[in-house]
Amino acid sequence: MSPGAWWSFKNFLPHSGSSSPYRVTWTDEIFKKSDDAEASLCEDRAAFVLRNNIMALIPGHIAKYMIHTGPEAQVRGFQELFLHLNKDPGPAPLRQLIHAYFNDCPSLRGHLSQSSLVFSITFIWLTSVIGKRLLKPCGNLWHSGVI
Repeated sequence: MSPGAWWSFKNFLPHSGSSSPYRVTWTDEIFKKSDDAEASLCEDRAAFVLRNNIMALIPGHIAKYMIHTGPEAQVRGFQELFLHLNKDPGPAPLRQLIHAYFNDCPSLRGHLSQSSLVFSITFIWLTSVIGKRLLKPCGNLWHSGVI
């Protein structure tokens, strides 16, 4: 699955038995439960906001809430981040870094869906072929060394 091809017309499905279409979002595709992933990332805020390469790609109006000292502002910042990640066309470089962050963090990795693992393996293979990222071993898999 290519980074920008996670969506297609097949991703417009009836939701919860209703006849109205429900669009499967990027976060629906990548995470088992996107609300839980969002909450866990917010709990990991202290480490996450230090990742300058990720924070530089987050729009300023969202980042200001994420770095705010008030917990209500922080929650709003991560909610806004997940809404931003679901925009179509989406912020592909930011999506890749967020996915890598979850994959590289043992406490967050469990939130990734099986389909996102296919994305991860494909992305790692492509980046190794192009040579844009360093690869390092992680258990019996190789993952990107994005910092």
